[in-house]
Amino acid sequence: EQRLRYLKQQERRQQQAVSETEKLQRLKERVESQEAKLKKIRAMRGQVDYSK
Repeated sequence: EQRLRYLKQQERRQQQAVSETEKLQRLKERVESQEAKLKKIRAMRGQVDYSK
């Protein structure tokens, strides 16, 4: 009885950890894509500035 309860707790903790890492990964991806967009915009602005 006690062992079962312990195993269930462990399982729940693992699931929580997995969801946490998934959240972090998604955040990282979002940040990276935003940085890529910013770099593109800066590059375009830089080209415009040079043409002036």
